[in-house]
Amino acid sequence: MAEKKSAVPALLLPSPAFASIQKNLCSSVVYFPPAYFSLRQHMLSTGCKGAGKGAGIMARPLNKLTDAQVKSVGPGRLGDGGGLWLEVTASGSRSWLFLFKIGGRRSALGLGGYPSISLARARKLAGDARDVLSQGGNPLAEARKEAVPTFAKAAELFLTDNKSAWRNAKHRAQWEMTLGDDYCKHLAPLLVSAIGTEDVLKVLKPVWQVKPETASRLRGRIERVLGFAKAKGWRSDVNPAQWRGHLDAILPPRMKLTRGHH
Repeated sequence: MAEKKSAVPALLLPSPAFASIQKNLCSSVVYFPPAYFSLRQHMLSTGCKGAGKGAGIMARPLNKLTDAQVKSVGPGRLGDGGGLWLEVTASGSRSWLFLFKIGGRRSALGLGGYPSISLARARKLAGDARDVLSQGGNPLAEARKEAVPTFAKAAELFLTDNKSAWRNAKHRAQWEMTLGDDYCKHLAPLLVSAIGTEDVLKVLKPVWQVKPETASRLRGRIERVLGFAKAKGWRSDVNPAQWRGHLDAILPPRMKLTRGHH
């Protein structure tokens, strides 16, 4: 006796490819436009697994990455699922991002650098962010509620999160020295949210012409720390250590006569 096939409304069969479409719908949860609600009801009546979950929610696999991939993948972005991404720069530094959308606007929340933030820890942080979203909140706004650190603390956190980017211990030591009291004593106790252009100039002007190469690196490193602070939600203003379109209009061109050692 021939097996009786379940009937699907002809309106919902635009092409012979429907069988593969139905198979895909049965294996994952997708958003159903209004025209397909009758198809959803048909899938429920025929026992299609996964079809009974709420419309409007895209279920995506989680925990797709392995520790080996996180350690070895090249430059670019690699998704772990659920909004968690690993971003790898050309220099090899690795950091975690949680990407999400609220009101049609895409946002990114920095979760910290690898390996100081492990894959397991990043997944926990991404899960916390998804919980905030599910309750109607904004993960980025929640992160900004975190206590704003001083420049010294922010520099320490930045160095920890980016330690894999340094070529060797000497290179890291150079960053620590230039961002420490040798050059940034004025900035150290200031909250990163309160640092302005005049604060950066107080650090740069004494060495700008005397040690031009060191001064250039110092400016770039301060800019990186304050950029890190903005990504963490601790700052919202323009980076006061930015060169192009900012400090280049204030400081004279550097003399290229002396080579610094930092």
